[in-house]
Amino acid sequence: MAIIIGSGMRQNAVVVSGNPDNILANTTGTVSLTVNGAVPGQIFIIQAPSTVDAGMLVGAVGVCNTAGTVIVRLANVTVGPINVAATDFTVVTL
Repeated sequence: MAIIIGSGMRQNAVVVSGNPDNILANTTGTVSLTVNGAVPGQIFIIQAPSTVDAGMLVGAVGVCNTAGTVIVRLANVTVGPINVAATDFTVVTL
């Protein structure tokens, strides 16, 4: 879908902290981020910080099933568990 410049679409970027649970080897998990104004059906682009653990992949798109909460999928592609520390994610709302 093309984005038409000047169409009245508003993009917002916020930095929010999230603290994922321990993610076991070769599995996926999620982190819930509180994003004021988020509503189901919106599109969210996620930018993880450069400090994310090696072997942890962060989904580039977030999903909102409940107003105010954006869920991001994480994948541990290592052979050991990773306990991701609380970290800041940049969330861009389209």
